[in-house]
Amino acid sequence: MKTNFRQVEKEDLALLRDWRNEEQLRRLFREYRLLNMLNQMRWFEHISISKLDDMFIVLMDDAPVGICGLTHINWKDRSAEISYYLGKKTNSVTDVALGIGVYDFLKKKCFDEYNLNRLWGEAWAFNQGGIKLALKCGFKQEGVLRQTVFWDGKYWDSVIVSILAEEYYKNE
Repeated sequence: MKTNFRQVEKEDLALLRDWRNEEQLRRLFREYRLLNMLNQMRWFEHISISKLDDMFIVLMDDAPVGICGLTHINWKDRSAEISYYLGKKTNSVTDVALGIGVYDFLKKKCFDEYNLNRLWGEAWAFNQGGIKLALKCGFKQEGVLRQTVFWDGKYWDSVIVSILAEEYYKNE
């Protein structure tokens, strides 16, 4: 399995829309409505010129399988939020290996290239796989925001995870 990354291109938008409209991903993103191409174009136009977002297509053996990036980059306080999802899943072993590669890529970009101090993420408590992946990749659970998400008739907590530059370099 060969994993590569490239910038998001306009030609990716239909695929990204289709991925985001799948029920499982809509649940993770708390999307109640289906996205259309206008939504995707607006998003693409924003990230194309943004100094606060850096998004990439995840390629496995040169085929797009997901998207990842750094969002809400705060250049003053030197932090960024991690963004990642798989649009095309294969099996749990491959998906976890791919996820570890994505996290390694984003940590390197965050700390080595952008010289940021903190990389953080948020996952809904029902996304135990995402939380476990972040912890496996060196992130620490920072805290829990209680009942921030209402989905399927139930309130869910948000779990905040992060990794600091000093932790990243200590483990490299």
